Amino acid sequence: IPKKKIDINQLIKDIYGRLVNFFSIGNKKLTFNEFVNSDRKEDIIMTFLPLLHLDNERRIYLYQEKHFGDIEILIG
Repeated sequence: IPKKKIDINQLIKDIYGRLVNFFSIGNKKLTFNEFVNSDRKEDIIMTFLPLLHLDNERRIYLYQEKHFGDIEILIG
């Protein structure tokens, strides 16, 4: 159980803003591992859940070629 409360809506906005900034400077490809850049489970989970939400809203696209492979993040 997390020790402090987290505003998931703000977390989603922050992550989406980071993605928009990344792709707005001309970058074409981003993987989940590059985006998270951490081995802490908390960081991975707190990034993955908002990404799933954004993908469900079709604001971003997540693509994984093979099971347990790296996940590509696209904005379309």
